[in-house]
Amino acid sequence: MKLLSVFGALLGLALAATPAAAEKLRIGTLTGQYPIYIAIEKDYFREKGLDVEIVEFQGAQPVAVAVASGDIDIGVTAFTAGFYNLAAQGVLKIVAGATKDNADYYTNVIYVSKKAYDGGLKSVEQLPGKVFGTTQAGSSTHLTLGKFADLYKFDIKSVDVRPMQTEPASLAALSTGQLDMVITRPEVAASFVDSGTIVRLRPVVDYFALQFSGAFTSQSFIGKNPKAVEGFVAGYVKAIGEYNAVFHRKGPDGKPLKDGRTRELLDIAQKYVFKNQPDADEKILSSIRNYVPNGAVDAADIAWQLDWYKRMGFIDDVKALSDVVNASFLPK
Repeated sequence: MKLLSVFGALLGLALAATPAAAEKLRIGTLTGQYPIYIAIEKDYFREKGLDVEIVEFQGAQPVAVAVASGDIDIGVTAFTAGFYNLAAQGVLKIVAGATKDNADYYTNVIYVSKKAYDGGLKSVEQLPGKVFGTTQAGSSTHLTLGKFADLYKFDIKSVDVRPMQTEPASLAALSTGQLDMVITRPEVAASFVDSGTIVRLRPVVDYFALQFSGAFTSQSFIGKNPKAVEGFVAGYVKAIGEYNAVFHRKGPDGKPLKDGRTRELLDIAQKYVFKNQPDADEKILSSIRNYVPNGAVDAADIAWQLDWYKRMGFIDDVKALSDVVNASFLPK
């Protein structure tokens, strides 16, 4: 009897010492979300009791739909008209900010066709009457065009906006003169610029910066599992800090600094992107982004975006920013 008591006590201690199983969390995103890779590989999520699975998508809009339906738990991608429409209905909430361009690290650049450039198109201010290519109606580049329309006080309806579905399709149409202007990522446009069929003008950040992307989840998931959201945001914000701290350093030549810390994060990234490609390092280092410190959400910018989508008829009225943003999980 005494032996059984001792055995029972030892078993109880062993069970108490066994760590609780990590909770599964499905994160939907597009390729290239480096802070997510860092947080997974350096156990920042696991430290918070989360076992994260990445679910990759080909576009931002399906991510919002998947979060709303419960197929995934959290989305980290660009904000779109579809996202804001669901958020305006109280279905989705932004819980952290992601990228926002600055002068050194930016996402989008303005390009025009060689034909349009030779014809005198040198600025967005001259766009009325021309053809602008975007991926989808209500996409982040469509939104950017709206910001330019507000800035230069022209009617966006005076521009022929053509949804091309993908960035490569937009650039191909630009290169043949079917479009006059697109706004896209420099790493995607590089080969077309090199071919001489399109002309790079200026980065969008020379005019303004928009908070294009962030992390969001459903109101339902927040209600059922706030601890998981809290743990995700904490791990994500920690990884953002490391990404910026390592990749935003520059050497004496003005290029990204390469040392042991850089190597560590490059190796992590290449588990997910550019696998076994000899120029993987340069591809990653040529597309460094600026992630907003601490995952902060630019409330004024998000408010303008909501107003624009409402004016364009993409969403219904939003009574307060809190209908769309829940910043309670961010560092105080």
